[in-house]
Amino acid sequence: MKLLGHNNPPNRKINYKSISIHRCVHEELVEIKEHIQQLRDIHNPECKLDRVTIPMAIEILSNQYKLNNIILPEQYKKECGIKKGSRLWKLAI
Repeated sequence: MKLLGHNNPPNRKINYKSISIHRCVHEELVEIKEHIQQLRDIHNPECKLDRVTIPMAIEILSNQYKLNNIILPEQYKKECGIKKGSRLWKLAI
């Protein structure tokens, strides 16, 4: 069995939490990270030396999920005039 991480991460400037993920998910995250890096290198050549890390990829995925599935639907409900807590609020999106 291949160990991908450890339970005692080194001290870092950024406050990270250690998590355990399946090997397949790790491979997907590496692929996503590389894709983000390629797009970043194309659109921001001055950032080429700053490498995208797996925690950065997870943060980007988390932010996009929250925006697309939580923030925008809530905003849409407010713009439509649906009152919070109503039956329609629970059914909308």
